[in-house]
This record gives sequence, structure tokens and C-alpha cells, in this order.
Amino acid sequence: MRRILLLAVISLFVLTSCNGQTAPTQAVLPTTIPDTPTTEAAQQQATPVIEITIPPVGQLIGAATEDPEAGLVFDTIVFTQARGSNPPDLTIELHSDGTLIRNGHTSTVSADQVTAIDTMLDQLNFFGIQGIFEAAAINPDDYVYSITVDRAGSSRTIDAQDTYTPEELKNLFAAIIALGVPGQSG
Repeated sequence: MRRILLLAVISLFVLTSCNGQTAPTQAVLPTTIPDTPTTEAAQQQATPVIEITIPPVGQLIGAATEDPEAGLVFDTIVFTQARGSNPPDLTIELHSDGTLIRNGHTSTVSADQVTAIDTMLDQLNFFGIQGIFEAAAINPDDYVYSITVDRAGSSRTIDAQDTYTPEELKNLFAAIIALGVPGQSG
């Protein structure tokens, strides 16, 4: 059916590109076009239609399948926060062993804090969530975030802006920002 339509389009193009003159050769179009493939082989060759749902900006769509590595602890998390398009004013690197590097200063967080962050990642299905969390233009008053999680050889980065960050991600960001702050227990 596609070939027939393609031939019809090509014939029409050839006819109209000759400035109203008859084309040197004309294609003969069939008088009937089958509605659907009739053989099993033709049905298998049909291109499947895949519908993609894009969520509104700032909303999460969970993954269609469960994360097969959800029980594994992350290897590293690198988180940055900046105001508008300025350089990051906060950089946090968290390792699964509890090593925390906050703006170049190294400390250690408890295993409970590492587990809490890891649990949040699993609950979000971080490696499978979908969404658009930033706009093309950056509002200079908004915070801009970037989080990269490495786990078992996989890596995923999500970039977000305040205005477009869903509550679930804001909670994760707030928990990471609280790490290593005096008086905060995460």
C-alpha cells in the first residue's frame, strides 16, 4: 500500500513539474487499494504504531517497568545547585560508603543517611522516571539543579529548574542538600 501511495505522489510530482505538459512517461495507478494486509507475512511487515505520552512540564511519569537493580545501592551521586545560569554555588558528591564532599570539603555521613537517600532513589525509580523538568530559557531567579546517579555500571543525569521540579524530586534534592550541614541529621 505504501508503494502505491509513493507511486501516486511521484506521478503527481512529475505531472505538475512539467509545467502542465504531459510527462514523458506516466505511471498507471491501480483502481483498487486493499484496506489491510491479507496475509500473515504482510501483517508482520506492517510498522507498529507506538504512542508516546509526554507529560506536562514539571510532572513525573513513572517507568512502565520496574527497575531490575532497585535493590542495589548507588555508587556515587553528584548534585549541583546554581542560581540561574551562574556557576554552581553548591556541589555535593555522595559515595555509598558515606564519604561526602560538599563544596570541596570532605566529611562522612551515617549509613542511615546513605540508606535514606538510596531508598528515595528507589521509590522514585530514578533510572526510569520520565519528564521535562526545565524550560529552554532559564529564569535568573530560579535555582537550577543537576543530579547524576551512578549505580552498577549505569548512570543517569536529571536536570531541573525550581519552577518545573515536581515535589518528589524537590524532596530528594532537599535531603541531599541537608547532608553535611551542621545541626542537620538528614
